Amino acid sequence: MNLIVFQLRNCNMYLQNIDESSTTKSKRKIQAAVEKKYGGIVNVICSESEFEFVISSTLYCDGGKGSIACIVFHLPLHKSKP
Repeated sequence: MNLIVFQLRNCNMYLQNIDESSTTKSKRKIQAAVEKKYGGIVNVICSESEFEFVISSTLYCDGGKGSIACIVFHLPLHKSKP
C-alpha cells in the first residue's frame, strides 16, 4: 500500500498550498506538494466557492482558504475486467 494512503489525513500540509488568487495555481501547487513528499498520484479539485461532492474514497481531505475551496483525494487504480 502506498504511503500516501496513510498521509491524506494531514490536510494542513496540503491546504497551506492554496493560492487565494487562482484555483488553477492552487490545484497544481497542492498536487505537486503531495506527490513530491509522498509519491503516488492524487486528484485535486478547487473552486472559487464551496461545493458539494460525492467520491468513492475514504482517503481525502478538504478545506479552503479565502474564497478558494479544494478537495484532495486518492482513488486506487483498478484493473479492468476483460
